[in-house]
Amino acid sequence: MINPSPAKGDFIFIGLAKNFLMLILCIFQKIISNINLRTLYGGWISDRSSLFSKIDLLIVPSQWPEPFGRVSVEAIRSGLPVIVSGSGGLTETVDKLFVIEKYDCIDEWVNKVEWAFNNTDILENTWSKSLEVSEQFVTEQHEKSLLEIFHS
Repeated sequence: MINPSPAKGDFIFIGLAKNFLMLILCIFQKIISNINLRTLYGGWISDRSSLFSKIDLLIVPSQWPEPFGRVSVEAIRSGLPVIVSGSGGLTETVDKLFVIEKYDCIDEWVNKVEWAFNNTDILENTWSKSLEVSEQFVTEQHEKSLLEIFHS
């Protein structure tokens, strides 16, 4: 989790940590002081690709309507499966299979994470759909789209 706070869904992260005691969860930017679970803490990381190479699944449980899901796009482009909340622009960055509509419900997140770890073959196949979705946000493609609009 990056920058834990209520708006970023820290309570979802803590709920997942309590449900998946065998997993090590990573938190970046600031520490959640009242959590006594298997967590690793790190400061700001500018090289996200090195971070993404060390994790198996990225969750983005934001509770407020994120204008855009840059972190989810970066993770997908690095080969990671990503599960996002159904809030704001995050939903535009992944295949709909990876969107949690009831994003304030911990059980929904637990079920989706369990599904992801129990269906790695399906996960790999559907990840390619998220990769296709993320193509539109690659800088070159985005610039091309803007130029087409500008010149029309």
